[in-house]
Amino acid sequence: MAGFKSAFKLASIFEPLISMFFVKNQISNTIYDIIEKNNVIVGVIVIALLPAIIEEVLFRGVIYTAHRRINIKMAIIVNGFLFGLLHGNFNQFAYAFVIGMFFALVVEATKSVLSTIICHFIINANSYVMSYITMKSGEDTKANIENIGYSCQNILFMFLVAVIAFCISIVIIMAMAKINNSFDEIKGYMKGKIYFSKNVNIFSLNLVVSIIISFIIMIVAEFSS
Repeated sequence: MAGFKSAFKLASIFEPLISMFFVKNQISNTIYDIIEKNNVIVGVIVIALLPAIIEEVLFRGVIYTAHRRINIKMAIIVNGFLFGLLHGNFNQFAYAFVIGMFFALVVEATKSVLSTIICHFIINANSYVMSYITMKSGEDTKANIENIGYSCQNILFMFLVAVIAFCISIVIIMAMAKINNSFDEIKGYMKGKIYFSKNVNIFSLNLVVSIIISFIIMIVAEFSS
């Protein structure tokens, strides 16, 4: 039982932990406030369901669909980058960037935004529910993070876990692509054999200005908190 409890505590704080070695966690206080003031169902709706639907329809449904008509490889990278910027702080940017790229690949593999809505909901709901249970059990999540420390051993462990998770995600995406008969198409995109428009640049002036403004906001938020 004690081993399960320790593993559960680690799981509840793992998602933002690696990036927290380098930048501040700007979102944890918001989650704690929602947990303290609402029941778990309201929290899941606010933290998991609504963001999953709104963000996936916007980023993978609208933005990615527009960008993929130009260059799919670049569209995947840009979509992840913009998805990271959406979160407005460097702590979430670090992993949202990677998750955004994976979600774009999932859309390519399944040809459906519904699949990423489900994935997005599961990730957010899992993080929220574990934090909810941890806090309601009397555990201090912030203290747990601080107690883990910044040793090379802990950083290496988290890095290895991230690498394993990355490899598993790739295998899952490949399996989805084969099931949906899109594997060869994705291989063509990745090898640069399939283009839609070579002469159009994804990075319009409006996009570049928006990126610069977003970074300025993130920097100000990081050093003013």
